Amino acid sequence: MATTAQVTGAWILIILYMGVILFFVIRGAMKIKSISDYAIGNIMFSPVAVALSLAASMTSAATFVINPGFIANYGISGVISYGLVLPLASVISLAVLTKSFRKYGQSVKALTLAQWIGGRYKSKNYALFMGFLSLLLITFIVLIAVAITQVLSKALNANAYIVLVAVVVFIFGYMMFGGANSMVYTNTIQAIIMVIVAIILLTSGYQHFSEGIQGFLLLKNDTIIPTYVTQIFSNGNLAVVVGLIVVLGLISAGISTLEGLIQSVSTTITSDIIKPLTGNWLKSDRSMITLNKIVIVLIGIATIYLSWQQIASPKLSVGIFAQNGVYAYFASAFVPVIFGIYFKNMKAKIAFIGSAIAFGVHFAVYYFMPYLVSAHGFSFGLFNRYLEGPVRNPAIAASTAVVLSTCMVLIMIAIDKKTSKQLQP
Repeated sequence: MATTAQVTGAWILIILYMGVILFFVIRGAMKIKSISDYAIGNIMFSPVAVALSLAASMTSAATFVINPGFIANYGISGVISYGLVLPLASVISLAVLTKSFRKYGQSVKALTLAQWIGGRYKSKNYALFMGFLSLLLITFIVLIAVAITQVLSKALNANAYIVLVAVVVFIFGYMMFGGANSMVYTNTIQAIIMVIVAIILLTSGYQHFSEGIQGFLLLKNDTIIPTYVTQIFSNGNLAVVVGLIVVLGLISAGISTLEGLIQSVSTTITSDIIKPLTGNWLKSDRSMITLNKIVIVLIGIATIYLSWQQIASPKLSVGIFAQNGVYAYFASAFVPVIFGIYFKNMKAKIAFIGSAIAFGVHFAVYYFMPYLVSAHGFSFGLFNRYLEGPVRNPAIAASTAVVLSTCMVLIMIAIDKKTSKQLQP
């Protein structure tokens, strides 16, 4: 339980934080004239601001709140996964892919990944397919909403459901108007706060490295860090102030990523699903922006429903729920993006088959294969260890999907080249 001083200070800090956020949202919203302005912005920002905004979006509440719970529960395997492999892979992928991806995205004026794929392969149906798959990203929105709710409910000693509704209403509400312009402003501030908080958290736990933080565990993965913060930073006025800064950083980590997700998912639903299915009758920018606001409201309602399920009865962690959806989406997008960048003559049909294979394999490995093992005694050799138990790792399903889909696409490319040569006179 948070102390009275912690609760009072938290309320003051949150109100001030809300005021600052709304100031920048209003400033950014005044510049929005079209759906393109909302999606990618129309203000020229400095490289430093853009870099900090990207860092804030990538460093989510999962980094500060959810992932440390996995590390606390699983030890060295969690450290290797989240502390070494994940950041290394992120840096390498940014260095290798960003320039080419951005260059082509600018040439086709793509606002979303679905539009990028549709433009690259000159296929509206492919773009629509990826638009529907982007709905899987709502699972990550749920993860962030749960993480923010856990932090705030602990800091304020408040009912988790009330906090959840308030968080969704506030953040989704201002994102209906702010878009990318305001997000760069707010993310820059949030990134600076997160750097400070990361240093505080690392130095606050140095004496616990020998024994972990077992004294703060509750048999719930997602509450470890909020409980740690409220207990460690509760003794003395200075500790309370530092604790409030940490709470602010945890909230910032969640909000920065949630803003980007709301922006991208709502834009995709509006531009890549609803607009094509309605025969493109939404032609004016005003109608598109209005529809986008309605979409954000609907996503908010879905977020409250799904988030409360994860808070009330989590299956180890909301992280598993989010990873299952996000990894399925990324696995499906792997082939069209990678081959679309590095294979100039890549055919849309082959890329689409690769996406479909990845999507099917991911969910087959995660749901169907475990059923065969448990209900019918099937054996998949060493693979069985990843298919057993009530909680499974979605990364196993996604990595299997990526490998199999890539292999199949390479085979199809080879066959296609051979067939083309045979047909030549």
